[in-house]
This record gives sequence, structure tokens and C-alpha cells, in this order.
Amino acid sequence: MKKRYSLILFFLTIGLIIYFQLFVIERSEYVAGEDRHYTLYERHFNNDPDYFGTSAFKNDKYNLEKIIDEIWVRDHKSEEVRKKLKFLYDKLKTNVYELNEYKLCIDTLEKYEKHLSQISTNLSVDQRNLLELKTYISENENQVRSRLQYSVKIDFYYNMSIGIDSLIGEYSGFTNKLSASVQELVFDIESEIDRRETERRLARQKEFEKSLKLRQKQSRSVQSYSIDNNQFKQSTREPRRSIDHYTNSFGESVQSPTHYNKRPKGATAICNDGTYSFSRNRRGTCSGHGGVKTWLR
Repeated sequence: MKKRYSLILFFLTIGLIIYFQLFVIERSEYVAGEDRHYTLYERHFNNDPDYFGTSAFKNDKYNLEKIIDEIWVRDHKSEEVRKKLKFLYDKLKTNVYELNEYKLCIDTLEKYEKHLSQISTNLSVDQRNLLELKTYISENENQVRSRLQYSVKIDFYYNMSIGIDSLIGEYSGFTNKLSASVQELVFDIESEIDRRETERRLARQKEFEKSLKLRQKQSRSVQSYSIDNNQFKQSTREPRRSIDHYTNSFGESVQSPTHYNKRPKGATAICNDGTYSFSRNRRGTCSGHGGVKTWLR
């Protein structure tokens, strides 16, 4: 019985020694303005982060800081793209550009979109690395406090990376909308240019036809011509100029629009400049000849 009490007293004494060593006797930093020291027990009671720190976490045994640095780099790059987008948007809103300048803006926006997509891809890699590292630490780190510290920090930066990726999604959406607006503007400008060019071409064609009729009238007033029936038939079959051909999208050789005195065989449409088209597809028919005046089939 005395031996048992002796053992209990021995272990109690050892316990008290350890308690005083850890929580009372061992002291850390001096508390400014107070004539005493900050004990480990006070650190524990006040949830002082330094109290929970261990060698694995403090020395970053698992190189978590490398991944965190990469995430900050992604954040910095995405912010740079956002500033560039804002600058480009302000310029487009306050200035009027030439057609080539608008097309250059579209190319620039495409580069921004690719850059944002690459940043998002890199963030996905960072997120996967964080989760893999968290699993590895939980399985291999023996210090409970280190596991806790790593888990908290990994979760924080994982959520931070998700937030950055969400912002990148917003920047990408804005980039696409701005690019679509500029493309629509380019289309309107090109359509207006085509319309004006068509008007000028038709005006030149009318002027040419007017001049041609005048010369024909003057020519008939000078001399008359006698043409027999065979000559007349031949003149209605053959064009008034040499015949050109082009190759369509199906690899077929097709006669180019040509002037005739009478509808020739195989003609599919009459163009606005008076030529007959032999196109086998309605798309692009009479392009460069003022468009289609009349379809023949």
C-alpha cells in the first residue's frame, strides 16, 4: 500500500514539475508596460498563433509558400489585364478610329482573352496542387499543430484562388462583349464602304452606257450597215468581247459574266451592268458587276 502511494506521489510530483515547466516557469517575450512576462499558458488561453506554431509549419517543410507565391503572381497578372481592358475601353468610348484601327483592337482583345484563359488554367493547377499538398500533409505530418496550421492556410489560399478565377471570368466576359461590339462596328463600317463602292460602280456603269449609246447613235448617223440573217444570228450568239472563265468552289470551270445581244444558252442571271452570268450557285452571283438584276432560273 505504501509502495502504491509512493508511486502515485512520484507521478504527481513529475506532473507538477512538467506543468510548471511548460506553463509557469518557462516564459517568452516581455509584455511592454507590465512588470511581468507572457507565459505559454497565457498564449494558449489567448489563442496566440505563435503558441501553435511548430517547426514544420514555421520552416514551411512542404513548400506551401511556393504555391502561394504563384497564386499572387496570377492575381497580379489578372489585375494587369484588367487595367489594360479598362484603358482600351475608355479609348474606344471617347475616340473614333479608322477601320484598320478597330481591327487592331479586335486582335488586341483576342490576346487579352488568351492571356486570361492561361491565367485561369494556371490557377486550376495551383488549386489541384493545394489539395494534393493538403492530403499529403494530413497523411505524413506527425505534428498535429503543423497539420492544423497548414490546413487553415491551404484552405484560405484555395478560396482566394477561386475568387481570383471568378474575377478572371468576369474580365473574360467583358473582353468578349467588347470584342463583339467592335466587330459589329467593323461590320457596319465595311457594309457602308461596300454600299458606297457599289453606288460609285453603278454610277460609272450608267455613265459608260450613256456614253456608249451616244457613240452608237453618232455612228449610225454617219453610215449604215447591211447585215444578212446569218451574220445577225452569229452576232447574237457570240459576246461582244473575249470570254473569260473562273473556277467555282466545286472546282468547275464557269464562264465569267459576259455581254450578249441576246440571252445565251446556259445563262442563269442578268447582272446590273448588263452582263449575263453563268453562275451555278446563287451565292456571289454578279459579284463585281453591280449585283443581280434578274434571275433567269
